[in-house]
Amino acid sequence: MGVVKEKGIKKGAFYKYAGITSNTIINWRKQNSIPAADTAIKMAEFLNVSVKWLIMGEEDEMSNDEIEMLKSYRLLDKKDKDEIMGIITLKLENAKKTATLSSSETG
Repeated sequence: MGVVKEKGIKKGAFYKYAGITSNTIINWRKQNSIPAADTAIKMAEFLNVSVKWLIMGEEDEMSNDEIEMLKSYRLLDKKDKDEIMGIITLKLENAKKTATLSSSETG
């Protein structure tokens, strides 16, 4: 498992946390199969990657900054969330106006 080595994680700790053995991984590779959902979740959690990345090798669409922003947003109360959404709406409207002005000046 490249990501285990890359992150400097002890294989034994990983296997124990995920409830698997090295033979389990070898078998998945030989049979071109994937782990059960509960195992995949444990593995992804331990490795701090998404299940999608673990299974499909694809990165999440969100950057780490976006993930952190979302986690922070979820900690806010409704009033603060509404305020943040208001700011985002204003920023998007301003960006749209700027884009419209730019395209009309060049056209």
